[in-house]
Amino acid sequence: MEFDEVIIPFANADIYKSKFDKGLLYIAVTRAMHKLTVLHKKNELTPLMKDV
Repeated sequence: MEFDEVIIPFANADIYKSKFDKGLLYIAVTRAMHKLTVLHKKNELTPLMKDV
């Protein structure tokens, strides 16, 4: 499935930190067709987003 827009809320390091979480982020990011919005606290984006 793909979606026109995907929003990932609370993409902070304290929420997304495990290998399972990395898989969830990958799925969410790859489902966005036109717009991807990632919400996080300033300077606290999960390092897993660098790998996705």
